[in-house]
Amino acid sequence: MVQIIDVKNEKPTQDQINEVVDPSLSQHSFKLGDKTFPVQILPISYEKKIALIVVPLLKKIGTFEGKTFWQIIQEGFEKDVEDGFDAIVKFLYTICSRYDQSVTEEWISNNICLADSFPIIMKQLEKNKLGDMVSNFFLQAARLMPLMPKNPESQPNSES
Repeated sequence: MVQIIDVKNEKPTQDQINEVVDPSLSQHSFKLGDKTFPVQILPISYEKKIALIVVPLLKKIGTFEGKTFWQIIQEGFEKDVEDGFDAIVKFLYTICSRYDQSVTEEWISNNICLADSFPIIMKQLEKNKLGDMVSNFFLQAARLMPLMPKNPESQPNSES
Protein backbone atom coordinates (compact mmCIF):
# COMPACT_ATOMS: atom_id res chain seq x y z
CA MET A 1 0.00 0.00 0.00
CA VAL A 2 1.29 3.46 -0.92
CA GLN A 3 1.17 6.04 1.85
CA ILE A 4 0.22 9.54 0.72
CA ILE A 5 2.48 12.17 2.26
CA ASP A 6 0.96 15.62 2.82
CA VAL A 7 3.89 17.85 1.94
CA LYS A 8 2.33 20.95 3.50
CA ASN A 9 1.12 19.78 6.88
CA GLU A 10 3.11 16.80 8.05
CA LYS A 11 6.04 17.01 10.44
CA PRO A 12 8.77 14.60 9.34
CA THR A 13 10.01 11.94 11.72
CA GLN A 14 13.68 11.74 12.64
CA ASP A 15 14.04 8.66 10.39
CA GLN A 16 12.56 10.58 7.45
CA ILE A 17 14.92 13.51 8.02
CA ASN A 18 17.86 11.11 8.24
CA GLU A 19 16.83 9.46 4.97
CA VAL A 20 16.64 12.82 3.19
CA VAL A 21 20.09 13.76 4.49
CA ASP A 22 21.50 10.32 3.63
CA PRO A 23 19.37 8.54 0.97
CA SER A 24 21.40 5.35 1.42
CA LEU A 25 19.50 4.82 4.69
CA SER A 26 16.42 3.85 2.66
CA GLN A 27 15.24 0.34 3.45
CA HIS A 28 13.32 -0.06 0.17
CA SER A 29 14.51 -1.92 -2.89
CA PHE A 30 13.18 -3.91 -5.84
CA LYS A 31 14.47 -6.82 -7.86
CA LEU A 32 14.60 -7.11 -11.64
CA GLY A 33 16.02 -10.29 -13.07
CA ASP A 34 19.03 -11.14 -10.92
CA LYS A 35 19.70 -7.53 -9.85
CA THR A 36 18.47 -5.58 -6.82
CA PHE A 37 18.05 -1.81 -6.94
CA PRO A 38 17.49 0.57 -4.04
CA VAL A 39 14.57 2.99 -3.99
CA GLN A 40 16.08 6.23 -2.74
CA ILE A 41 15.38 9.93 -3.00
CA LEU A 42 16.79 10.89 -6.37
CA PRO A 43 18.92 13.96 -7.07
CA ILE A 44 17.28 16.71 -9.09
CA SER A 45 19.13 15.66 -12.25
CA TYR A 46 17.29 12.33 -12.17
CA GLU A 47 13.97 13.98 -11.28
CA LYS A 48 14.43 16.15 -14.36
CA LYS A 49 15.03 13.08 -16.55
CA ILE A 50 11.84 11.51 -15.19
CA ALA A 51 9.84 14.70 -15.75
CA LEU A 52 11.02 14.82 -19.36
CA ILE A 53 9.71 11.28 -19.79
CA VAL A 54 6.36 11.75 -18.04
CA VAL A 55 5.25 15.26 -19.07
CA PRO A 56 4.74 14.52 -22.80
CA LEU A 57 2.72 11.44 -21.85
CA LEU A 58 0.52 13.46 -19.49
CA LYS A 59 -0.03 16.07 -22.21
CA LYS A 60 -1.14 13.31 -24.59
CA ILE A 61 -3.55 11.89 -22.00
CA GLY A 62 -5.01 15.38 -21.68
CA THR A 63 -5.95 15.33 -25.37
CA PHE A 64 -8.33 12.41 -24.68
CA GLU A 65 -10.71 14.63 -22.69
CA GLY A 66 -14.15 14.85 -24.23
CA LYS A 67 -13.49 12.10 -26.75
CA THR A 68 -15.20 8.76 -26.90
CA PHE A 69 -13.18 5.57 -26.66
CA TRP A 70 -13.93 4.92 -30.35
CA GLN A 71 -12.56 8.35 -31.36
CA ILE A 72 -9.38 7.72 -29.38
CA ILE A 73 -8.89 4.32 -31.06
CA GLN A 74 -9.46 5.81 -34.51
CA GLU A 75 -6.80 8.46 -33.88
CA GLY A 76 -4.04 5.88 -33.45
CA PHE A 77 -4.41 4.66 -29.89
CA GLU A 78 -1.92 1.87 -30.57
CA LYS A 79 0.88 4.44 -30.75
CA ASP A 80 -0.28 5.94 -27.44
CA VAL A 81 -0.14 2.52 -25.77
CA GLU A 82 3.34 1.96 -27.17
CA ASP A 83 4.42 5.39 -25.90
CA GLY A 84 3.03 4.54 -22.46
CA PHE A 85 4.98 1.28 -22.26
CA ASP A 86 8.14 3.06 -23.48
CA ALA A 87 7.69 5.75 -20.80
CA ILE A 88 7.43 3.11 -18.06
CA VAL A 89 10.61 1.40 -19.27
CA LYS A 90 12.45 4.74 -19.53
CA PHE A 91 11.28 5.69 -16.01
CA LEU A 92 12.62 2.40 -14.61
CA TYR A 93 15.80 2.72 -16.66
CA THR A 94 16.39 6.16 -15.14
CA ILE A 95 16.18 4.68 -11.65
CA CYS A 96 18.19 1.52 -12.37
CA SER A 97 20.96 3.09 -14.44
CA ARG A 98 21.87 5.33 -11.51
CA TYR A 99 22.97 2.24 -9.58
CA ASP A 100 24.05 -0.10 -12.37
CA GLN A 101 25.42 1.33 -15.61
CA SER A 102 25.23 -2.08 -17.30
CA VAL A 103 21.42 -2.13 -17.50
CA THR A 104 19.70 -1.12 -20.72
CA GLU A 105 16.12 -0.26 -21.57
CA GLU A 106 15.91 -3.56 -23.45
CA TRP A 107 17.16 -5.49 -20.40
CA ILE A 108 14.54 -3.79 -18.23
CA SER A 109 11.71 -4.50 -20.68
CA ASN A 110 12.76 -8.16 -20.74
CA ASN A 111 12.78 -8.42 -16.93
CA ILE A 112 9.53 -6.78 -15.78
CA CYS A 113 5.84 -6.94 -16.47
CA LEU A 114 3.50 -3.96 -16.47
CA ALA A 115 1.77 -4.90 -13.20
CA ASP A 116 5.10 -5.10 -11.34
CA SER A 117 6.29 -1.74 -12.66
CA PHE A 118 3.57 0.40 -11.03
CA PRO A 119 4.46 -0.32 -7.37
CA ILE A 120 8.11 0.54 -8.13
CA ILE A 121 7.15 3.80 -9.81
CA MET A 122 4.78 4.73 -6.98
CA LYS A 123 7.42 3.96 -4.33
CA GLN A 124 9.96 6.13 -6.19
CA LEU A 125 7.48 9.01 -6.41
CA GLU A 126 6.73 8.56 -2.69
CA LYS A 127 10.45 8.77 -1.87
CA ASN A 128 10.87 12.01 -3.76
CA LYS A 129 7.73 13.42 -2.14
CA LEU A 130 9.32 12.57 1.23
CA GLY A 131 12.25 14.78 0.27
CA ASP A 132 9.83 17.57 -0.62
CA MET A 133 8.02 17.19 2.71
CA VAL A 134 11.20 17.43 4.78
CA SER A 135 12.46 20.41 2.75
CA ASN A 136 9.09 22.15 3.09
CA PHE A 137 9.04 21.55 6.85
CA PHE A 138 12.43 23.20 7.33
CA LEU A 139 11.50 26.03 4.97
CA GLN A 140 8.38 26.71 7.05
CA ALA A 141 10.44 26.56 10.26
CA ALA A 142 12.95 29.05 8.82
CA ARG A 143 10.11 31.42 7.92
CA LEU A 144 8.75 31.24 11.46
CA MET A 145 12.10 31.81 13.20
CA PRO A 146 11.98 35.65 12.95
CA LEU A 147 8.45 35.62 14.39
CA MET A 148 9.34 33.63 17.48
CA PRO A 149 9.77 35.56 20.75
CA LYS A 150 13.36 35.88 21.77
CA ASN A 151 14.54 34.43 25.08
CA PRO A 152 16.25 37.27 26.99
CA GLU A 153 18.66 34.79 28.59
CA SER A 154 19.95 33.68 25.19
CA GLN A 155 20.70 37.27 24.00
CA PRO A 156 24.29 38.51 24.09
CA ASN A 157 25.09 40.58 27.14
CA SER A 158 25.81 44.18 26.12
CA GLU A 159 27.51 44.94 29.46
CA SER A 160 30.64 42.86 28.69
